[in-house]
Amino acid sequence: MPITRRALLISNPGEARDENHCLGVYVDIKNHQRFLASAEGGGWAPSEIEPPMDRPSTAELRLKIAELARYDYTFIMFTGHGWYSSSTRDRILILGNGEEIPSKELLKYAKKRVLILDCCQQVHQESYIEKLGRMVSFATEATIPRVMDPKIRTNG
Repeated sequence: MPITRRALLISNPGEARDENHCLGVYVDIKNHQRFLASAEGGGWAPSEIEPPMDRPSTAELRLKIAELARYDYTFIMFTGHGWYSSSTRDRILILGNGEEIPSKELLKYAKKRVLILDCCQQVHQESYIEKLGRMVSFATEATIPRVMDPKIRTNG
């Protein structure tokens, strides 16, 4: 049986009105699409490369990550804004409308996955209250329905 694979490219240049708005992320997306389709990049078919997600919400991205669980091999690339959390020791990716997601969530459900993060990684020394708030926020953002989790079997 042939190996199934999927590539997902995610971008966030920031808000158009912001000083740090970066249109270069769209160049990165196009370059990665071209690379994946090339012989050197693995000769991915267009049907194996998901439409790029530009400034997705955390809910949209979590749903897509859960959907990728059915493939043997996945390639995910994020380009855009982010930072490094001193409390969670993880890169925090900034998505649409200022929503954030820990990069470790992009590894959920992975059988085999390559993850490329092309974003700022400035370390933020968070206060205890900020750390606690962030941990509670990430822990309670269970936006993917339980039925989407391939590891959970239900009888109904």
